[in-house]
Amino acid sequence: MFNKASLFSALVLTASFVHARPGPTWVRRQENAQSSLTLDPAVISQGLAQDGQGNTPDPGQVRSETSTNNFINHCLKFLDQGVPLTDGKQITGGSCNQTPMGRIISLDKAPRCKFVFPKNGDDSIVENTAFTVQMRMVNMVAGNFVNAQANYYAAPQQVDGNGILIGHSHIVIEPLPSLDSTEPLDPLAFKFFKGLNDPADGQGILEDRGDCWSPQRCLPHVFHQYCGQPSTCIGFKCPTWSTGRLFLLYCKRKRRAGK
Repeated sequence: MFNKASLFSALVLTASFVHARPGPTWVRRQENAQSSLTLDPAVISQGLAQDGQGNTPDPGQVRSETSTNNFINHCLKFLDQGVPLTDGKQITGGSCNQTPMGRIISLDKAPRCKFVFPKNGDDSIVENTAFTVQMRMVNMVAGNFVNAQANYYAAPQQVDGNGILIGHSHIVIEPLPSLDSTEPLDPLAFKFFKGLNDPADGQGILEDRGDCWSPQRCLPHVFHQYCGQPSTCIGFKCPTWSTGRLFLLYCKRKRRAGK
């Protein structure tokens, strides 16, 4: 005969059983959860409550910020400091974004790319003359971009049915002051910036036209991998997946008339 405690345990067990077996009830639960303003207990990450220090932390290792509710109200503590929510906008003065990161790419699906043209050290480009930048891309469903003025960092990262990143890419060309310069480049002083919004061709190549403005040399600095929302590529080892390639591009100076 059941007492109240055993009946409660049976109910909890039954609820857990239903949760673990996908079906119509589970599907409806997921659909409702996507519009609900409450956090479903099934997605609470227990590890986020740990600061990562353990018994023998590495020297210099700092404590991680912790949360028992997946940081769902993280940005609330910044509102009284005048920091706005990102809310899909490109706010140059800074903001706080509550959008979860979403799907993390598996290690074997790491997106990668390589410049096809110009090649490293190419000296065939003439200054102020248009040229076509070509990039071969692997492991990205390219050509997917959203309204960057209304949906910036506004949705989690997504992958297709094969686990391949859905997104688009950018080309950035920045002037290099000298060959031996060790100063970080000013991210606001780029000479060319363009989103590659078309799908790659059958060879996985993305391309767009740009101009080399530097009188002596220019540097296509970083080929960024951006997701469709857009957001920075998120993967298991994203720093090692940084698919931008720094390379020097020498630009021939145009001869002046009579010289």
